[in-house]
Amino acid sequence: MYLHHRQIDILRKLSIEFESIKGEDLAEFIGVSTRTIRSDMKALNHYLESIGAYIRSTRNGYQLNITNEAAFSTLQKQLYSNEPITLTVPQENEERIIYVIQRLLMTNDYLKADALADELYISRSSLTKILREVKERLHSYNLSLRIRPNYGLIIMGEELKRRACISDFFFHRKAEMPLLGSASFIHSYFFANEIEMLENVVLKLLSAGGITVSDLGFENVIIHLLVSVKRIQMGMEISDLHLPSDQIRTSIEFEIINQLSTYISKLFNIVFSEGEKLYLTIHLIGNRLSSDNKVFLEEEKVNGLIVRMLDHLYEEMGVDLRNDQELKNNLKVHLYHSVTRLLLGLRVKNPLIQDILTHFPLAFEAAVSAVSVLEKEFELTVNKDETGYIAIHLQTAIERRNGTSNPKRCVIVCGTGKGSAVLLKFKLMDYFGSLLEIVDTIGYYEWKNYLVPPDIDFIISTISTNLETSIPVIVVNHILSYPDLERIQKTFFQKNNPSLLCSIIRKELLFLQSTLSTREEVIEFLSSKTVEMGLVDSQFEQEVKKREDFSPTAFGNLVALPHPLKNVSTQTFLAFCTLKKPIIWGTVSVQFVCLFSIKKSNKEDLQDLYDYLYGLLNDREKVQNLIQAENTEEFLEKLMIN
Repeated sequence: MYLHHRQIDILRKLSIEFESIKGEDLAEFIGVSTRTIRSDMKALNHYLESIGAYIRSTRNGYQLNITNEAAFSTLQKQLYSNEPITLTVPQENEERIIYVIQRLLMTNDYLKADALADELYISRSSLTKILREVKERLHSYNLSLRIRPNYGLIIMGEELKRRACISDFFFHRKAEMPLLGSASFIHSYFFANEIEMLENVVLKLLSAGGITVSDLGFENVIIHLLVSVKRIQMGMEISDLHLPSDQIRTSIEFEIINQLSTYISKLFNIVFSEGEKLYLTIHLIGNRLSSDNKVFLEEEKVNGLIVRMLDHLYEEMGVDLRNDQELKNNLKVHLYHSVTRLLLGLRVKNPLIQDILTHFPLAFEAAVSAVSVLEKEFELTVNKDETGYIAIHLQTAIERRNGTSNPKRCVIVCGTGKGSAVLLKFKLMDYFGSLLEIVDTIGYYEWKNYLVPPDIDFIISTISTNLETSIPVIVVNHILSYPDLERIQKTFFQKNNPSLLCSIIRKELLFLQSTLSTREEVIEFLSSKTVEMGLVDSQFEQEVKKREDFSPTAFGNLVALPHPLKNVSTQTFLAFCTLKKPIIWGTVSVQFVCLFSIKKSNKEDLQDLYDYLYGLLNDREKVQNLIQAENTEEFLEKLMIN
């Protein structure tokens, strides 16, 4: 895959010019239309963003800007040699979908399908498949893709919806990286000094107004300012904005945006409409940290909402956090901001969402249940990212409850002396936290005359010699490896209640070595079986699919745990399906499916069930054994192993 010779000629021309070159002059020099030049510039910027350069478009024309001399030097040598210049174009289907959406979002004109297929080096039939997915993605933003014969492709919809889409598809945030330094949107349209000046002015005005934002919030404010500037330059401004509260126009945030817009207007030679100012104001309100952000939610109302959320969580999932005052305080502060964002239609990106789904699935499911109260109260939809933030608070509360209610008590016996025992202690404390109370640490030669404290659950020892005690002993390496920690966790912290599991597992709902080939087929099959048994009604399948639409329930380790969005079954049950070959479930492979449902108005403590289900996610050996099981007896035997 190579750059077109025309694009190489453009690069060569720009690399030797110090001033901007008008599009008309470039078109005449290359021998093409200005429209082709514009298309080439977008393709070139996509190529250059990973090579330390970008082409800036201004009223005076196009100019090549180099941000990394060392990275660009290799390309510069290639420009004047006979070496082919490789173009890194999207290879994976997901990357191509994002590329197409980005291209369409940042053009006001129709884009030819043939030109788009050429840019991606794919056939028209392959592009057609990608466009189907593009339509679905755009639909979630209330945008549509118009395909007009002889004209091409264009996105249709409100500018406000386009802004949300631009924010999501151009700014891919990673938790460990500052976004402003890596977003291609910024480097394609703005000079580094322009961004720096803007940041300094925003910081100064926020400080003067007494408004505090997090680093993430500050980035969000800057991002939306830059998007506003570019869209205004393109003639795509927000002229008017209907808001649910007149308080916004009298807020300190609106005053700050007014001052900021005056500065930006001079810097970029643009004019901010009233709608643009209100748009930026609501983003500033949604990102401030102070706990007095009560534009839409008074203290009495937020307290009532929290009580209802925790009551609902208990009723639906049997997870009881109703008396955790620390959780209530944390949720109160969070909801002031979260509800404000939701009511104003702001989409917030959660850089931790994948980690939350992978490591805290129970907390995420609890959050899905809890936020349904918000959705009903305000008649809105809470997205996955906002739900993830609620899940963090719930996970902390779950750990606090599990740790303080009944921590395990142990004694450490170390064969190399008490010093090594102390080192083991700190490693264990770091891993298990409040779940484990280490009562004492002793050396091996102290054991003979040692009086074991009362209520000790187990002993951790670095020696294989029998300690002659009735208390369970687990032997570990002196350096306490990760497998040691896993054994301790599985042995003493993941005990399941066999009677509970046996009561909800039915042989009639075990389906092994199935040849089903899609997520939809699996859900339809298992749902139909539960309907036949009278456990659920015909709406059950739709409830399960609604939960999947919100966020796929495959969390890794070849396991998927589908379930309905709300409790609709007459009994709590588990249904299992193993597959001969893995299938794609959302974006990951799945070969072991456990469909579970909690009965209506459940009052049982189901912590054992949740611990067991989500313990599967981290137990690769057990999952593999279950997938390989050939008959019901073998499966059940392996299923009940702790």
